Amino acid sequence: MFKTLLKTIVRNAQRRPVFTTINLLGLSLGIACSFIMLRYVQQEWSYDKHFADGEQVFRIGTGFMNMGSFAVSQEILRENVLAFNDIEAATRLTTRGGEQSLKIGEETFIQDETLFVDSTFFEVFAYRFEDGNPSTALQSPNSVVLTADLALKFFGKTNVVGEYIEVGDEQSLFQVTGVVEEQTQNSHLPTGMWMPIYPVLRGEDNWMSGSLYNYVKLPKGADKADLVATLDQLVRKEVYPKVNPGMELESWLASSNAVKFYPQQLQEIYLGERLRFDLSAGGNPLLVNILAIIGLIILIMASFNYINLSTAVGITRAREIGVKKTLGAATRLLQGRFLLEAMVFSLTAAILAGVMADSLLYAVEKATGSRLLETLFEKPVHIMALVAFALFVGLLSGLYPAFFLTRFRPAEVLKGKLGVQKRSFFRGGLIVIQFTLAAFLLIGTLTVYQQFQFMRISDKGFKHENVLVLYNLDSLSNSKESFRQQLVQHTEVLSSSFNSRMPAGRNLWQATYKTPEMEHPLSLNTFPIDGDYLNTLDMPLLAGRNFDAQLASDSSGLIVNEAAVKALGLEDPVGQKINEDERIIGVVKDFNFQDYHHAVEPIVMIFDANKHNLSLKLKGENMTGFLAHLEEKWQAFVPEEPLSYYFLDENLAALSEKEGILSKAIALFSMLALFIACLGLFGLAVFMTALRTKEMGIRKVLGASVEGIVGLLAKDFLRLIAIATLIAIPFAYWGTNQWLADFVFRIKLDWWLFVLPSIAILVIAWLTVSYHSLRLARKNPVESLHVE
Repeated sequence: MFKTLLKTIVRNAQRRPVFTTINLLGLSLGIACSFIMLRYVQQEWSYDKHFADGEQVFRIGTGFMNMGSFAVSQEILRENVLAFNDIEAATRLTTRGGEQSLKIGEETFIQDETLFVDSTFFEVFAYRFEDGNPSTALQSPNSVVLTADLALKFFGKTNVVGEYIEVGDEQSLFQVTGVVEEQTQNSHLPTGMWMPIYPVLRGEDNWMSGSLYNYVKLPKGADKADLVATLDQLVRKEVYPKVNPGMELESWLASSNAVKFYPQQLQEIYLGERLRFDLSAGGNPLLVNILAIIGLIILIMASFNYINLSTAVGITRAREIGVKKTLGAATRLLQGRFLLEAMVFSLTAAILAGVMADSLLYAVEKATGSRLLETLFEKPVHIMALVAFALFVGLLSGLYPAFFLTRFRPAEVLKGKLGVQKRSFFRGGLIVIQFTLAAFLLIGTLTVYQQFQFMRISDKGFKHENVLVLYNLDSLSNSKESFRQQLVQHTEVLSSSFNSRMPAGRNLWQATYKTPEMEHPLSLNTFPIDGDYLNTLDMPLLAGRNFDAQLASDSSGLIVNEAAVKALGLEDPVGQKINEDERIIGVVKDFNFQDYHHAVEPIVMIFDANKHNLSLKLKGENMTGFLAHLEEKWQAFVPEEPLSYYFLDENLAALSEKEGILSKAIALFSMLALFIACLGLFGLAVFMTALRTKEMGIRKVLGASVEGIVGLLAKDFLRLIAIATLIAIPFAYWGTNQWLADFVFRIKLDWWLFVLPSIAILVIAWLTVSYHSLRLARKNPVESLHVE
């Protein structure tokens, strides 16, 4: 039977190669797109789900002095939470930052995935060990744990417990005490190498400072509410007495300066609330959900596309079905045969979809510069998933054609009566749904593009192009000024500035400010700068003057932004006294130093004496030559330390990098969804013209023009598509508003964002329908009247 089925499928494909190609292309593309989307969504939601008892693990972030919420928290938090009975285990960790030089034998390696952790780390995170004891692996201060793949890279084998690694320029000797299974699951934690945290501890006992990531594991039966209650007790019993804020407990707890804790369940960190200074860039749940919706939309479109084309082609098989029924074939047997045809066809489509999926992933990577997913053929499980997915789509798509094509009555079919109405509510519904979804996606894509264009070109209050920032300047010790003088002599350098904070930087400064009229001080963002900072970033002064290093009084001078003027309640700010011994000397225009999800915050600039960063404004004419010059001068001053720098515009772009990548992916898949919808429209056009061939022949004999026949055939489709766009517009308005609500700085939803995509869809649809309608209208009426 299966052999006969294959012969039938091949024979039908040979008879109608164009139809078969279009059908195969539409189904393959639909399977490829929706499979990629749903795989990506599954990947994003899978972060940290693989840890045993992961639902009992929480990270504790913190916040104080109205500085916001941070993923890092206090060094002394671990020992304090362990004093409570409802904490099973606790650990701290940090990445320390930067790369590490490792030496194994005579070979040197650079390792950038190192976590410095407490000895209890593996009690909280249940990694599987291939060798070694997780309970004791990190008890020695000179121990190190590796993943199996890193052990293989370093030593050429995985049984490496007892081997030694020389770490850093000082070549400290560390012994491998454990080997963890290769990590293929998704996690917000960097993996590769774990080392004891002791060397990076500062011995801080300050509750108003956070530098480490704190995680706790709760006993079975405990939940987040229990942890919140524990942290509340900690604040009241330990934190408040130590901080001694000089105010009543309840008043302090209600104030913006109180120490607060933000527990996050491990499995919710990646897609949960974003905290500052996180270990890694998290995902965006809204965009992930949008991708899931697009994946389902494309799946629906692919199914509808197959239904339209299958029923269109199936009309030509009506006589075959009638003969089989006359000879005694049961309806259920015929339905099963058509379902099997659909599933075999979808399996064939799966082969093409696999190639398409990898091609699309490559296209996304080239367009965005970032890899969205592993390619399909990297793991057999992906191929198996694609086959299962294709079978499901084939079964889903084949149901309607199977029942539609087998409902014909043999007597009517053999007499040439198909018994199918020229206008079908079901077929019209298919086209309306398809193009409603297509219009929704196209409007959304245009809105997303406009928002990211706005974010790219809008005025941030300063110029960030060609600004290079050196951020490990402390390595120069007392030679900072000499180093700067060496650099500014290069023709590429326009200006330079010492400072301790840059927009989109990882360091944070906050201080309290109070006018004589204020009852309580405000905690405001603080930027330590020098007199060249404003010029280097082209920040305009609205009032007053800049810092002058020659004026000793400027050490107590302040420059504020417009938001700070409002926050402090000042009408004529220049000259105003702040904190008893400081005065405002200037006001700058508001500038946005964060991403577009945050409002412009009040900022106070103070004269910098620490010089942690050196910012250079470059011409951008000979960047490569200047970077070589910079490296040469750095090596002359501190040859033992690597040079660390970044470009300011790259850091700003990184704030919304993942959103940008996903928005480009959304645009690509939305265009493909529209293409699939047009294939479905083409199929429906073929279906309808097949039913009306004889009618059009009669009209032409009676004098109808080619234009009149094309218009007659096209108007029904265009009416349906116009209805689809009208339905899509209010849903698109609601959806885009929901997405834009997450941005403080956003575009306005102008009318053309909805009208232009709607017109574009109508034009594309008209061109799609007109092609086949024109062929029928030009057909010899004698041939049309001979159609059976």
